[in-house]
Amino acid sequence: MCRKRCTPSRVDAAALSDASRHRHDCRVLRRVCLFNGTLVPAGSGRAAASAAAVAASLQVRNIFGSHQSFPLSTLHPLLPPPPASPSAALLAREIRAAGFSACLPLVWLPVWAFSFADTFVSSVVPLFELRSAGLIDAHVLLRPDLSAWPRARNPAYQMAQALSSAPLVSLREAAPKCFASRRRRCVARCYERLLVCQFRSTFDAYAPPMRPWAAAQAVAAASRGRRGERKAAGWKVLFVNRTNTKFSRSLVNLDSLLRHCARWLAGGSCAAHEFGRHGLRADVEQAEAADVLVGTHGAGLTNAFFMRQGSAVVEVRPYGFEGAWPDHYFKELSALEHAVFYFQVTSGDPELSVPAPRKDVSVWDARDHGVRLPWRTLREVLASVVAVNHSRSQYLDLLRVRGHATFVSKV
Repeated sequence: MCRKRCTPSRVDAAALSDASRHRHDCRVLRRVCLFNGTLVPAGSGRAAASAAAVAASLQVRNIFGSHQSFPLSTLHPLLPPPPASPSAALLAREIRAAGFSACLPLVWLPVWAFSFADTFVSSVVPLFELRSAGLIDAHVLLRPDLSAWPRARNPAYQMAQALSSAPLVSLREAAPKCFASRRRRCVARCYERLLVCQFRSTFDAYAPPMRPWAAAQAVAAASRGRRGERKAAGWKVLFVNRTNTKFSRSLVNLDSLLRHCARWLAGGSCAAHEFGRHGLRADVEQAEAADVLVGTHGAGLTNAFFMRQGSAVVEVRPYGFEGAWPDHYFKELSALEHAVFYFQVTSGDPELSVPAPRKDVSVWDARDHGVRLPWRTLREVLASVVAVNHSRSQYLDLLRVRGHATFVSKV
């Protein structure tokens, strides 16, 4: 069977394995095949025993039961097919026909793969970290292990693709399950070396060398080519308009805010954009052109990392949605670099959430609400953003003086 040629990958296998220059758990396997929807060692020698040991010891998470870690062997035992079985015969035939490729796949289990923010933090940022540290290069074959494949609907995988010169393909696409009823030939794709990683995710503490803004900028550069100069026109405020979802998580008085903003921002512009509707490149262009991004939690605020350095993001939270869990997303993530300045609006009255919750609403139940943002509150926030004027030092001074950049809205 003919295999497509690939560009040899340069990886630092020793540093990947000992985690001396990264935060993740990566293992290098030898002579492993993608076969029948899983990972299978070729043969039963030392390499196969090492692969089985990795499967038993590597603790992973995935989209289901993401709060709990479990051994990789739960999904992929990394055991050879039983001797004299049809699978063993087919695998042996494939290896005789095509041998072992010099291409280098990287297999990982994405955490909450259908969430844009979680996929960015748990897949895109780690891939960028490994590339920035010189541990992998653009020629590594990205093979996320997904039971379902949300590629067409989730631009997060377009971001991961931007970090690789080879097409991103799920493990189960590369090696579909073998069924006698299928006309498609069951194939094995075998490699001299294969990387399997458990990336740190949104369930772990954030720490250097995490650089989410730098990761997004690398994705932006790959998706749009050369960036134009910032236009000299006045400030541009971009509101997130979120409609294509079963949860509201939107600004319910968006039209009114746009009118007030246009009158207040003399010489500037105020507009709305729905992230994820027109593709990654359109989202990058909209974010890069904005000075301020205003939206609710869950409305695509992760796209703010595409903004230029010194821009600002305003996260508008529904009533009761406060604490360590909400903070762990954009507030803590942006604080790693302070490249994009984070401002927060806390809804001080239940009536500002739509539908209005109880006063003692839990954080979990508070999340999926629309928010009514009073213009007077947003005007106060925008005045602070304009006063900072794209200056990192002035933003940090604001944090030192006030202790925070949080504003409370009232009915």
